[in-house]
Amino acid sequence: MSTPNSQEHINQQPYTLHSPQPVVHYTMPDDPAPHNDEVFTTGDMVPVSSDEVTFKVDSVLVLAARYVKVTGDCRSHCILGKRQEADIPCSRVLRDAWGLTLADRTIGPVRFPDPDFETAATIRTFLELITTGKPHSPLAESAGASVLRFLHKYDCPTTAGHLAAYFLAKDSSTNAALAFAAAAYADNAELASFIVGRHGAMNIQGYISYSAFQMMPPTYAWALGRCVVASSPNLSHYINEAKGTYMTCRQGRG
Repeated sequence: MSTPNSQEHINQQPYTLHSPQPVVHYTMPDDPAPHNDEVFTTGDMVPVSSDEVTFKVDSVLVLAARYVKVTGDCRSHCILGKRQEADIPCSRVLRDAWGLTLADRTIGPVRFPDPDFETAATIRTFLELITTGKPHSPLAESAGASVLRFLHKYDCPTTAGHLAAYFLAKDSSTNAALAFAAAAYADNAELASFIVGRHGAMNIQGYISYSAFQMMPPTYAWALGRCVVASSPNLSHYINEAKGTYMTCRQGRG
């Protein structure tokens, strides 16, 4: 009996093909491709959002927007009632930054780097508020909270009044809470009082988010709490009381 050839013996053995392990290449995600906004296309100021969308707007609209303070009943996206107009910088922070840019003669894009709330959607809404007084498309509560953070960071209390009017028009407790926070930041006691009278201090306090609460002046936060404790809608009274106490304390320190 012959011994099988070793090579033939090997070839006759059953075998299994094993696919090689896939090679995974880890790469950092690419930055978003820059592109231009389709609405805000002309102007000497060039804001660029954190997601690389470029806007163009006339600097006069951002630096010296004409502020219309309005109070009273709410219809559609407008507050009807008393009107008080004043030429107030829309954003003191952006005004000062733009002034430094002009002084250095290095006019360039104004970049907003925070990816949490300085996105194209936020900046677009901000520009819509300062040009038309309201967003051009429906604004969810979470998006409104991002806009309020933006207004707070860049010192835009006047524009916050328009944001308050928009969310008050949506007529729900959660939207009313954000409207109250925006009105408080704008220091519009009459509008804030109107919101409390319509929705109740307890509802406002129950639905307001912690981040929105942090952006409210202490006088408004205290006055809202007093309305809850006293079951009173008279927010203006408590705001004046808180401001009076604050001024008395300041004079005492002097």
